[in-house]
Parts: sequence; C-alpha cells; structure tokens
Amino acid sequence: MSPLRTFWSRLVRTFRRRRSEREMDAELQSHLEMLTEANVRRGMTTEEARQAARREFGGLEQTKEAYREQSGASWIEGAWRDLRFGARSLRNSPTFTVSVVFALALGLGVFTAIFSITESILWKPFPYPQSERLVTIYAKSASKSRSLDMLTIPEFLSWRENNTTLEQLAGYRWAEEHILKAGTNLERARVAPVTQEFFSTLRVTPSLGRDFRRAIDSDSRSSVILTYPCWQRLFGATRDLSGKTIQLENDVHPVIGVLPSAFAFEYLWNVDVFVLADFPPALVTDRSTRALQTIGRLREGVSPASAQSDFSRLARSDAAAFPETDASWGVLLENFRTITTHYYQPRLLFFLVAALVVFVIACANAANLLLARTFRRRAELALRISLGASRWTLIRQALAESAWLAAMASICGIVLAYWGIRVFVHFASAPEMEIPRVREIGIDFYVFTFAAVAALLAVVFAGIPAARLACRVDPNEALKSTGKGMSGGVRERSLRNVLVTAELCLCMVLLVGAGLFIDSMVRLQRVSPGFDPHHLLTMRVSLRGPERDPETHLRTILDASVFLDKIRALPNVEAAEIGSTLPFFAADEVGFAVGGQPEPAQGMEPTTPVRAVTPNYFSALRIPVVRGRPFSPGDVPASPRVAVINLNFARHFLTDENPIGRTIKLVSVADGSAIKTGVYEIVGVVGNSKEVGLNEAEFDALYIPFRQNPIREAFLAVRTRGDAADLPAILRREAALLDPQRPPFDVVPMEQIISTSLSENRLHLLLSTAFAAAALLLAAVGVYGVLSYGVEQRSREIGVRMALGAQPASVSSMIVLQSCRLLFPGIVLGLTLALALGRLLRGMLYLVPQEHDGLLYGVSTYDPLVLTATTLLLAALTLLGSFFPARRATRIDPTTALRSE
Repeated sequence: MSPLRTFWSRLVRTFRRRRSEREMDAELQSHLEMLTEANVRRGMTTEEARQAARREFGGLEQTKEAYREQSGASWIEGAWRDLRFGARSLRNSPTFTVSVVFALALGLGVFTAIFSITESILWKPFPYPQSERLVTIYAKSASKSRSLDMLTIPEFLSWRENNTTLEQLAGYRWAEEHILKAGTNLERARVAPVTQEFFSTLRVTPSLGRDFRRAIDSDSRSSVILTYPCWQRLFGATRDLSGKTIQLENDVHPVIGVLPSAFAFEYLWNVDVFVLADFPPALVTDRSTRALQTIGRLREGVSPASAQSDFSRLARSDAAAFPETDASWGVLLENFRTITTHYYQPRLLFFLVAALVVFVIACANAANLLLARTFRRRAELALRISLGASRWTLIRQALAESAWLAAMASICGIVLAYWGIRVFVHFASAPEMEIPRVREIGIDFYVFTFAAVAALLAVVFAGIPAARLACRVDPNEALKSTGKGMSGGVRERSLRNVLVTAELCLCMVLLVGAGLFIDSMVRLQRVSPGFDPHHLLTMRVSLRGPERDPETHLRTILDASVFLDKIRALPNVEAAEIGSTLPFFAADEVGFAVGGQPEPAQGMEPTTPVRAVTPNYFSALRIPVVRGRPFSPGDVPASPRVAVINLNFARHFLTDENPIGRTIKLVSVADGSAIKTGVYEIVGVVGNSKEVGLNEAEFDALYIPFRQNPIREAFLAVRTRGDAADLPAILRREAALLDPQRPPFDVVPMEQIISTSLSENRLHLLLSTAFAAAALLLAAVGVYGVLSYGVEQRSREIGVRMALGAQPASVSSMIVLQSCRLLFPGIVLGLTLALALGRLLRGMLYLVPQEHDGLLYGVSTYDPLVLTATTLLLAALTLLGSFFPARRATRIDPTTALRSE
C-alpha cells in the first residue's frame, strides 16, 4: 500500500474509532474461538480450552494497544485527543480565551491590513505578462534642479531604432481633456496620445477589436481605442464595433478596439480614450523640447545593467553629434515597478513597521496572559505530572491550545483586516490621492496564508515562556503550596513585568509618532497659502477663439472681457478675474534667462511656473503687491510685454538688485503651451503663494498679462460677499453661453481645493492614530491584566494587611505604585527609542523643499508639547488600568481571604 493510502486509512480509522474498535474486537474474538475449538479437539473441557486459549493468545488490551501502535494511528488519535482537550480547556476559561483572541486579533488585523496594502502596491506583479522586464527611460541632466526629464522626439525615434537590448520601446504623453461626442452623448473625456507599440509593449490585447499596430497597417492613423468604462458609457457595451465613431473636438475618429475591464496604467489616470501620438515635423527635429514619456520591454535574458550600457552608448553618440543640445544630457534606465512605487515605498514600509510594532505589543500581551494562566494552573500541572503525565504530553496539549487560539485569532484578525482595508480604500480611492493599484487591495490567498502563519507563530512564540514554566513545575513544591497564595518565583514575576514594560515602551513610540502627525496636521491647517481662500469660488472656463490661427486672439480677449463684466455685475460678487491657472492647479513651466546675466546653455535653462492673468487678479485673490505695479488694462498685445514676479523669484535670481525694469527672456515652453516666448520687462513684485500644497516650500513664480497671452482653457476666480449659495448655478449657466458645444465645469470653492490637497496628510494621520490607539488599548489591557493577577495572587497578603489595620487608601496606593514601577521605565525607554528613531528616519519624515518626500511638516522630533502630551496620555491610561485592580484590592474581606487559604 502506498504511503498516502496508508496515511488516509489511518486517518479514517481515527475518526471512525468506534467502528474500528468493534471490528478489532470481533477479529480478536474470532481468533480466541478458533484456539478454543482446537483445544477442545485435543481433549480439553470447554472451560479448560477457553482458559488455555487466553493464556496462549495473551492479554486482549495489550494486543489491542500493540495493534494500534503497529497501525500508526496512535499519534493521530493523540493529536485529536489533545485538540479536544484544548478546546474544553479554553471553553472553561472564557475570559482568558477572549482576552488572548482579542489581543492577537487586534494586532494581527492591523498588521495584516497594512501587509495587504503593501503587498498589493509594492510587491504584487503588475497585470502585464512578464512585467519585471518593463523599464522606463529618462534623460538625465547634469543640472541638479532638473535631474530627470522626458525624452525629445528625435531621441525616442533614434533610440527605438538603434538599441540592441529592448524588444520594444513605446512612448506616451500625459492625458488631456477634450470634448467627446458620440451620438447624443456630450462629455469631457481624458485622451492619452500613445505610440503604436504602446499596448504590444505591455502585451495587452484589446478585448474587442485590434490595437494600433494593425491600425497602422490599415492606414488608419485617426483610429482610437476606448477604455472599458468609456465603451460602456458611450455604446452600452455592444460587441459590434463596425461603423462606431466618436468625435473629439471637431475631428471624427473610428473606434477600432476596446481595452479589457481590468486594464490600468499607472501614469495615465482615468483615461477614456487612447489615440495615436502625432509627431509634427517641427518636433521631429526639435532636440530641446522634452515631451515624451517612455515604456520599454527588455529582451529575454538581457539584464538592466546591459540595457543601461546600451542606452548610455546611444546618448554619448547623440552628445557627440549634437553638442549644443545633447552634451549635458545622459540617460537613466529604471525598472518600471521601481519608478512607479518609489514615492510610496518609504511611506508604506514606515507604516508596515508601525503595524509590526502593534503586532509585537499584541504578542507580548498574549504572552503575559498565557504566563499568568500557567501560574494559575501550576497545581493542576503538578497533579497531572504526579499521576504520570510526561512533560512532552503537557507541551503537546499547550500546542493544541495554541492551535485553537491561532485559528480563532486569525479568523477574527482577517475580518478586522477586511474592514480596515475597506476604510483605507475608501480614503485612498479619491482621485487626488493617485495611489497606484488601490483597487487591487484585498484579502487574497497570500494574505490569508500570511495571517494564518503569523497568528500561529505569534501564539507559539507567545506561549514559549508559559511552556518553559510548565516544564519546570516541581510537583512536590506546587502541591505543598495553596492556589491563591502561590505568586510564582522572582524570575516569573520579573518576566511578566518586563513584558508589560516592553508594551508600554513600544506604545510610547507609536504615541509620539501619532502626536507628531497630529501636530503636523494642525500646523498645516494654519499655514497661509499666500492669498485669501475664503469666499473664493473657482471654475474652469472655455473661451472661444480661432482654432487654426494662434496669433489672432482678439475673440478670446473679447470673450473674456464680456464674460468678466457679466460676472462682476452679479449680486454678491465682489471681484472676478481670469488666470491660465490658479494656485493649487498645475501651471505651465517655462525656461527663462534673466537679462544682464550669462545666458544658460540650450536645454539647461532654469524653469519657473508661469500664469497669464487679468489686471485685477492680485487684488481679487488678495495677493499683496510689494513693489512696482500690478497689471493694468493698458497691457495689451500692442504694448510692450511686461511681467510680474514673486518674492521668491526675486530672491533667487535678482539678489540685492531692484528687479523693476529688469528683463526676462522666455526661451522655452512646454509642448502645446499657449505661453509666448520673448522678452518681458518686470514691472512688479508680489508675495509668494503656494503652488501645489500647503506643505510645499515656496516656488518661484512668474505672471504675464492675459491680454498679451490669451488662453482658451482658463480658470475663473470669483470673490463673493454675503450669501452666495445660488451663485455656482449662475456661473455654470453663464459659462455655458461662452461655448454651447462644451459642457461647463463644476464650481469648486478654493477652501475645498485646499482641503483636498491635505488628503494624503489626513490618511497618514488616520493610520498613525489608529496604530497608536490600538497600542494604547493593548498596553492598558496588559497593565490591567498584570495588576489584576497580582491582586488575585496576593489576596492573602492583602487580607493580612487589612486585618492588621491597613487602610484602603494605603492598599490602593500599593497597587498604583506597582503600576508606576512598570510605567516609568516604559516611558523612559519609549522616549529614548522614539527620539533615536526620529533622528535615524529624519530624511524620510521631514519635508524636502519642492518635493513630495516628507511625511511631517513644521514639527520636530524633540517637540516638547508632543512629548509631554504623549507622556501624560500614557500615564493616564496606565493609571486608569490600575484603578480597577486597586479598587478590587480595597474590597477584599480579610476573613474570606484567610479562610480560603
């Protein structure tokens, strides 16, 4: 019989024990009867024959036991017996069972939830075949201010054809909004231009139709591919694409494919339509405009280092051929996963370690409870050892109890993790968060296995001190001592105290972290954005103007003037102005050179955000003019070009000089930008305003007159007074009259925009406070458990004290003093560890100017307010945990306590 069949047979016999016993009894009885008949044939009487048969056969029970040993079922039966005993033991101690399961489930739930989030975002393979071979290629500049950038069109075309290490290299541009028409549907759609190899590089096949490579073969460059949600919205998920077209702006495009419902690409958020990227002849030869992102696939067996060497060779070749534009640029090849997750990796690992700390606190709590229970059962364990139980039997039964505790804790922990993940996804799914793969976060097989293994290991390691204590039980000493008078040895008491002190220490670390996040959030909400966001409404507007003649802007200027006059005439409107963008909205970047200073090399110019604004823009937003003048109605296309800079710009580029009258030459703009290059005279300096978020350092900023640079897609800023509840609807109606072919945008208060910019900070605050609250609860329960157990074990001593005249106040102070002996070392060690970690993680915790790498803003690890508040909070919770044991100690009846002994 094969080993597997043998094992299965033994396992079946274990769970069909009664039937197996009956069959074995019948077989043994048959053998006895056969021996008895043989003896009768030899001349014995029936009774003599039966006795002789029994002597010859041997003891029935010994034979049965030998058969069980030979069949190998004894260890299975023993394990099953241990599991049943463990279940009864835990059922008889409901308080202990619930306490351990609660502690482990809380710690495991927190740890599993963060592990699931981290695994889904950082470690789970991307939904593309062999995604580990995907790479991104960047141009690497020698300038520190612009270390990485996109590729130029000539670089992309040349490197795509001449590299020897990539199977394919595709390019794409950022998605832009266009007006989409399909039948009666009219909406704003996000359209992403990609090259023909984009989907084949990812190895994504449309679920319907074909991709762009086949579209090229059929000479259909105007074809589009729809995402699954867009397809459902426009065509009701019909599977027949023949004759289906959409209209983007004024151009009709045939639909050739529909992407799978699960398709997502991390850098192209909420895209509706993919179109073929169009490379105008001017861009094909322009080696200074960097406007193309890339995604490539390594050839089979090619290492990233080899590909880096290959592309470095191509970059050196270009630098030698085009020294004016390419000499200062190199190339960097990065793994697609690395570049996609590099922003979130330190954050997720930070919170994963914090969750691990919560889990360790839960394990320490469970270890303390298991240790206390083993102390209570010392007499029982001693009696069982005296009756013949081996220490291995005790260990087996302890492992069986651990298995039950692990099973219950893992189930409860997974349920808790599931709800925690749902809360996280709810907050993280907001469009402004842009967290990659957030919809993929969930409890899968790997997460379930992780939770089960973590729970089992936690219970086993938490039970090691208790198991060692059980193995060291001396039956003589234990049976001589009475149950309630036995408080254990010095080592055991010290171990329990060390575990609680460790809990308090780790809890202190998490509390300090949560306190820093709370302080950071409070400071952020007090930061001035550099303008007055109150009673300020914002709205994107579409102004009309010639499509094919960018030099003629009279219609756009006229539309803006008429539109603003209408808005200013509305009731409760204090001011209304237009800007190409507003604060907290991305502005166009422009390369520039300051007049009178050495002009930088081509492609190496410093950049700054630039906005085209109407004359009273600064007064409407209440941005102070600190020098010179703002724009005036006289700044028109026919007048000299003028500009206004902010204080940060003046401090960086015009140090110790009067900027008024100086000139700035705009030498390069982003592809598709309507900002005009040329020389501008500085006529004013205004205060700094936040560009991206409240936690950002001030950017340099440049403003130019809207009438000299009219923008069709602009932003409206309306300063209101009084009750303006009905104003948003009026603004949408007036905006719709500007261009009836375009649906109006929503009206959003600037305060809401600023609040939205703090979403990531709120998520960090939510996680840190949740961890700290869980740790605080576990620590308080741990203190309560240790002190309660101490009161129970010292009931005889307390009874003697009270019988000799001790007052309840002195008894309660004795218990409180014991909690302080646990609290003070925990606080000191916790503060020391928190300060050391704060110094060690300083680069990750604190803001790097003009980058999004900081978790905290405006606070210090040594903040005395945070350290004092967290210390007092932990002390208060610890004393609260000692209150109930102290009160119970004062209510001990000396007579009852002494009689029970």
